[in-house]
Amino acid sequence: MPLKTNLEQEIRSSHGSILSSHDSRLDRLEKRLRLSDTKSLAVYEGNLIIKLVKRLSDNHGIEAEIRGDDPESSKKKLVEAAETLINEFGTAKQVNGRIAETEAEVQSRWQAATGLSPKYMKAVAKFEEKVETSDVLAYETAGQLAQLLMEEEHFKTYRYYYLGGLVIFLYGSTVEEMAADEDAKDAQWVEDGKEAESIDEV
Repeated sequence: MPLKTNLEQEIRSSHGSILSSHDSRLDRLEKRLRLSDTKSLAVYEGNLIIKLVKRLSDNHGIEAEIRGDDPESSKKKLVEAAETLINEFGTAKQVNGRIAETEAEVQSRWQAATGLSPKYMKAVAKFEEKVETSDVLAYETAGQLAQLLMEEEHFKTYRYYYLGGLVIFLYGSTVEEMAADEDAKDAQWVEDGKEAESIDEV
């Protein structure tokens, strides 16, 4: 009897873990389905830029704390961090009130400091208008972004390459690799759902 009881407990514990993982992924899927592809892409891009500003801030010792209980304060900190990054590395130096750097020199300084192409300066500079307060505490969406970029409408477009560069910088993986990994997670999610259903039937 004790052996059977322990086995039943293990099954129920495993079942609970499967259901928890399954429900979490279901929540994410439902959130995506409630958005149009255009809105999803905008939200996922915003999440990526949040991660970018946080990474650059951490690299340069700039405060950009994200508090789980205060999205408005967190966004304010991130906006200030983005402004600091642009002022430090993306704005021409002045000497005696006169601009002392060419645009090419500013771009070179940005790239040396951040490791990023100058084309991403604009994303950091426009952080406040690109990112909604509600997105600051968003769950990880890079995999879903990659899946969306692999769809025919977005594949090999300018945004595919632009956001793909950030994906590589932040995750060390290509869009294709991230999408394939997310596809595998989706497939496992389906299998976990089937397993949970079969346990229910026992």
